Amino acid sequence: MARLQQGNFVSLFTGMSQIFIAAVILTVLFAVNIIGTKQAAVVNTIICAVMTGAILAFAAFGLPKADFPYIFQTGHLFYKGVPNFMAALALLSFATGGASVICQLGGEAENPGRDIPLVMIISTVLVGIMYVLVALVAVGVFPIDKVADQNLTIVAFEVLPRPVYYVFVIGAALGATSSTLNAQLSWVTKPLIVACEDGLLPQSLATVTERGAAWKILTVFYVLGMGSILTGFDLGFISKLSTSVSLLQKVLVLASLWFLASKYPQCAGRTKLKIPVSLYKPWSVFGAVTAVVLASSLLASMPKQSVTLLLGLLAVSWVYACAGLKRKEIPQDLDVDYIGGDQKKKEPEK
Repeated sequence: MARLQQGNFVSLFTGMSQIFIAAVILTVLFAVNIIGTKQAAVVNTIICAVMTGAILAFAAFGLPKADFPYIFQTGHLFYKGVPNFMAALALLSFATGGASVICQLGGEAENPGRDIPLVMIISTVLVGIMYVLVALVAVGVFPIDKVADQNLTIVAFEVLPRPVYYVFVIGAALGATSSTLNAQLSWVTKPLIVACEDGLLPQSLATVTERGAAWKILTVFYVLGMGSILTGFDLGFISKLSTSVSLLQKVLVLASLWFLASKYPQCAGRTKLKIPVSLYKPWSVFGAVTAVVLASSLLASMPKQSVTLLLGLLAVSWVYACAGLKRKEIPQDLDVDYIGGDQKKKEPEK
């Protein structure tokens, strides 16, 4: 699926620069998010609907032509070895990232206490099913050697009728890129706004428009994204770097889960997604170990200089955050009642 986002859409417009198309997509979605989060959500819903239809069409036409005994041969399941299989798992973890970053949009939701857990479960299951369907067709129609490290147009051209093929290339390729980027721009400002309000970053950076768009932070990410496009920065390197950072960041979230039940038992028991308190610590350890293993599989394939720089930046960020937290008094806001959508402060339990 990573290859679904590269080359397919551009292949329909021979002679048109990939850099130009990427710059246009980034600019349009930046403008949509500047207008407001609700408008960005509407755009993402439309994009996801078109993309889902295109992917299901790919699966419907392709599955009858897939050679299932060939797919499930042991040598094909671990093509290029276990280390590369683990690296692929790490990159695919990005596909389920929406189930975690949706928390950043809790303040925008009408009933986050009920809706966010449902979105986490339903979206993860549905995305997992679609990935399996696409993967079965992608490696079951042609020999793996022919499709390895290639985008899906090779298989799509073989299994889809021509009109459906063009719908797939436009809907799935453009949709995969646009929906991911649009969602990223929608949620990425939220934790940074909190950091600004807590004094860890300049408060002026959190300036928002009347519709709640943090235009200064969005502009920073737009400049960074456009810089990567115009300089031709390696997309594979960016994917590995950003995914490994995201995985390592989750270790901090899991560390918070470890302490949640003991320090804030009233919060742990109030969640709509009922999980036995006794499982909090085992699950946090399991998740942290998994995140570190997957991140390590990606870092192992990157240049040593890049890994050293990344670990150095993480260390500097950790020291900065710890020093900043000691200087600032961060309010305890875990007693906000998000169930029912009123988001009112609950009275402490006696």
